[in-house]
Amino acid sequence: MKLLKVIIVFCLISSANAFSRDRDITIESKDLNGVSQKAVSTVSKDASFEPFKDLGCKLVGKKIPLTSSSTVTYFITTSNACGWGAAVGPIWIVDESHEKVILSTGGYSIEVRQHAKNGFHDIDVNSEISGNPQSTSYFFKEGKYAPLKTHDGSVRH
Repeated sequence: MKLLKVIIVFCLISSANAFSRDRDITIESKDLNGVSQKAVSTVSKDASFEPFKDLGCKLVGKKIPLTSSSTVTYFITTSNACGWGAAVGPIWIVDESHEKVILSTGGYSIEVRQHAKNGFHDIDVNSEISGNPQSTSYFFKEGKYAPLKTHDGSVRH
C-alpha cells in the first residue's frame, strides 16, 4: 500500500513538471519557426518593432495556447539574437485572429499559467539581469496583457 502511494505521488509530480515544461517558451527555443505571415505583419507594423526594423531583424516564433477558444496566439521574438542584450530579447505576444499585439516586452522566457482571466491564461515573463532573476506576471485585461506583479511581489498598475 505504501508503494502504491509513492507511485501515485511520483506520477502526480511528474505530470505537473511535464505540464510546466511544455508551457515554458524561451527566446532561444529551437522550435521557433512556425509564424504566419499575418502574425509577422502585425508585429512589423507595431511601434515597438521600430528599433528592430532599423537593425534589419527577422521574426521567429510559434503558436502558443493562451485561450481555449479558436483564437490563434503566437510567441514571437527576433532571430539570431538580433537586438538582444545579455540573454534578454524582445517578446511579442500576438492575437492573430484580431491582428493585434497583446503584449510587447523584453525577457528570456514566458511561462503560461493555468489560471485564466477574461478568456486568456495568465503568463509570467522571466529573465535574469546581472545575476538577479526577474519575473513579471501578466493578466489579460481590456484586450491586452497588463502587468500584475513583479518578482518582489509589488503590485503594478
